[in-house]
Amino acid sequence: EVSMYLNAELSKIVNANETNSKIGEYEILIYSKKNDNNNYLINIGYMFEQLDLYLESINIGVCWLGIPRPNKSIKSDNDYVIMIGITKINSNYLRNEIKDYKRKEIDKIWTGDFLLDVKEKTSLAPSACNSQCWLVSSNEKEIIVYRNKKNKTIIPRSFLSFYNSIDMGIFICFLEVALLYNNYKFDREYINQDIDDEKIMIAKYKIK
Repeated sequence: EVSMYLNAELSKIVNANETNSKIGEYEILIYSKKNDNNNYLINIGYMFEQLDLYLESINIGVCWLGIPRPNKSIKSDNDYVIMIGITKINSNYLRNEIKDYKRKEIDKIWTGDFLLDVKEKTSLAPSACNSQCWLVSSNEKEIIVYRNKKNKTIIPRSFLSFYNSIDMGIFICFLEVALLYNNYKFDREYINQDIDDEKIMIAKYKIK
């Protein structure tokens, strides 16, 4: 199951000079129909992070690009959302150790008992401006994922919900890959509901 909630459209792969991006040899342009609760953004992060991980496994460097835009000559029936820059690279350029990543300490984002390998692998998820907007609580039978609305970041507040919603889809992808890698079976319940002024509950996992 690639798509989590609703379909997104991979419009095309274009040369970087067909956009105003300065990163990547080619750009993957992502379009989708919008909705008011940002489900489509979470879904885009979830879907295309799967592609991100696959491309990096075959030595293609990947970078999510929120600011660049495609040239106006490129048309789609759906709304432009974001692009991903890609370039063939030498495997030596890829980070292979947890220490190579600048990430928050695990106990700053995850409370409760769970397998350390799942916590560590999930914490490596990329995010806009490395904002790492997720919070997790868990026990042996349940994992609850939240988006931190009060997260400190350089992203302007007017854009924070947009980019961090995509980030949450990316994080959920990492979480599920880490769970499956460690042979966990689970049921996911998608929620996306405000809990209080600080958190939005995004998803709940029942560990089988």
